[in-house]
Amino acid sequence: MIYTPLFPNAGKFGAISIILEAVVRELDPDGWLDEADAEKTLLLVLLGVAKNQKYITQKKLLELQGKLEEIGRIIGGLQKFFINNRK
Repeated sequence: MIYTPLFPNAGKFGAISIILEAVVRELDPDGWLDEADAEKTLLLVLLGVAKNQKYITQKKLLELQGKLEEIGRIIGGLQKFFINNRK
């Protein structure tokens, strides 16, 4: 789970809504992976802010950063795949 009990109610669903918007948008083969990568980067920044505001612990920050790094590797692999298989 991303959020701890200390996370303010007003910000709880911001990251979830960003992800859901990305999922329901029409997939654009020329730009959706770049957008997904940008949103992943934004989430990394927001996690840093959440840590600085003491909404999450250092342990939770490192755990989530690791998961976002894996997402970044997946995005990078998909970008290479689409570049190499363009017609």
